[in-house]
Amino acid sequence: MKINMKQDVKNKTLKEAYSEFEKQCSIKNLSEKTIKYYGDCFKSFIQFYGEFNSLSDISKDTIDDYIIHLKTNTGFNNISINTRLRGIRTIFKHFMELGYIENFKITLIKAEKEIKETYTDAEF
Repeated sequence: MKINMKQDVKNKTLKEAYSEFEKQCSIKNLSEKTIKYYGDCFKSFIQFYGEFNSLSDISKDTIDDYIIHLKTNTGFNNISINTRLRGIRTIFKHFMELGYIENFKITLIKAEKEIKETYTDAEF
């Protein structure tokens, strides 16, 4: 008799999968600030997607809708949106490696870097 210990991926929620990701971050000795950054990115995504929705339903279309959500509902500039996408991309890459979601590529949006004002000669 064979006992299957693996939880059915179709029943796994996004929140459950993220808890596993956070555990792996701790095992890898990532800094608290890095783990907090991933947590902030995750919270932003679940505000859009819902924390108990099916993990296996996430796709490239979901990410595209998330980008539109960030652009229209948050007031984030393109650089801030890319910062969120980088965090989500790392989290979802982990989910893809575990087979929780289908493989797809998360691409960043085009963003022009803002040139910051420097000191004038008089201010030195």
